[in-house]
Amino acid sequence: MSRTVQSNIISLLQRIDPTLKDGTTVIAAGNIATWASTAGAKFNPQQVVDFYNEGRTALANAVDLHYPEPLKGTVLGGLAQLNASLTFTSGAAPKPTGFIKSVFLSDVNNAQITINPIIMIPRLKDLETSTNRMVFDYGSSFSALTGTTNIPNAATYKLSYYGITTFVLSDVTGGATVEQFNDDWFPKIIQLAEAVANEQGQQAVNALAAQLVQGMLK
Repeated sequence: MSRTVQSNIISLLQRIDPTLKDGTTVIAAGNIATWASTAGAKFNPQQVVDFYNEGRTALANAVDLHYPEPLKGTVLGGLAQLNASLTFTSGAAPKPTGFIKSVFLSDVNNAQITINPIIMIPRLKDLETSTNRMVFDYGSSFSALTGTTNIPNAATYKLSYYGITTFVLSDVTGGATVEQFNDDWFPKIIQLAEAVANEQGQQAVNALAAQLVQGMLK
């Protein structure tokens, strides 16, 4: 059974900031509200939630980068999302917040639009037609070389993708929000969040995430 965000944050607090400012020891579900209002001895609540979110994002990116394609769904399945109102304007659409990896893009009639890396532009630029539509991944957006010719302006495109939900403080204090990752990955998330809290730097955190992910493949 998946654990709640609250229980994972408590596990993280026990590592990085286990006492409240008044000296109460070991954060637990019974005093999580007190923690949220008075903060810990070292970090304020929002900082801790940020550490946790950054650890989760580093893990998801490492899975996308290092896991074989057929196995990604077993790890990222809980992160699967559908945006049925993706908006293309002048042939371009911004990626949803928390986007990690695309799965399938279509129009309102479920006709596929392929998503390609920009390195493929020289090979594919002359192959696009009204029945072979495509866009290219520009990091923060999807864009069609032909603008609106084959991708008309509309807010009804459908994007299936893996994406990270950014948790907020109320997800912790409420106690009901469930973590998207499966249980096997909770210790990895907490380890990465601890690394973020210890100011190891993005490069070091990403390297740790890669190490943890590759270790799970053995």
